[in-house]
Amino acid sequence: HEALVSPELYEQAQEIHHRIQERTRSHNHRTEGCPIEENLFQSILYCGVCGRKMTRHSEVRIYADGRRERKDGYFCLDSTGTKRETCPDANHIYETELSGILLVLLRTEFVTQLKKPKSFTGQMEDMLQQKRKELDRRLKKTEGQISALSEEEGGKYMAYSKGKVSREEYACYRFRKEERLQELEKLRDQCRKEAEKLEGEGKAYLKAVRSLIKCKSQKELTRELVEELVERIYVYPGRRVEVMFHYRDIMRGEA
Repeated sequence: HEALVSPELYEQAQEIHHRIQERTRSHNHRTEGCPIEENLFQSILYCGVCGRKMTRHSEVRIYADGRRERKDGYFCLDSTGTKRETCPDANHIYETELSGILLVLLRTEFVTQLKKPKSFTGQMEDMLQQKRKELDRRLKKTEGQISALSEEEGGKYMAYSKGKVSREEYACYRFRKEERLQELEKLRDQCRKEAEKLEGEGKAYLKAVRSLIKCKSQKELTRELVEELVERIYVYPGRRVEVMFHYRDIMRGEA
């Protein structure tokens, strides 16, 4: 029969169901000092095969000596449920494994910047300043062309009013002028948008540098640090990981 709810609503219900299960398990084992820790990768972790956001799974293991240990991990629901044709291979990874991989990758990816953050800051500020000057030059040039076009129209109208230019010639001029004016206004708007984007990139760059300095001194990841530096993480079967950084081009001087 026809589905009673949409696939999106069903998926939301499944995720809520799993969160409730996690809370229930936490209540059962919390007295032994095994609370559920912060979900470091909640908003950025996806299955590399089907693209679905991965689900967190938490369990407490009880060893023969009575010791208890909580193991947090992530898995793709499609690889374990009814959509095996979409995601045929089991896809899961432990949080400790993922954290270890990401820490090494961050320190490897930005090793030069981590060694000389002050020097890197100066280089980036110089580059941003050059881009600001170039955008300002383009904006002033475009605004000057718009002003010149307005002055030219005044002269054409005077010539038309004195009968030096025919109605047809003046109408043709007005048509071409409007087309050119639209082009120039579009260029002006583009320059302004690029300037706004550049300022945003400047703030993002400073935020990235602060995060890199934290990464240098911290031995463990935090959710704040992860989300400041990483846009998305894709996990593939066999614990293969693909990381997309927010500010990779900026930090490499390619902004």
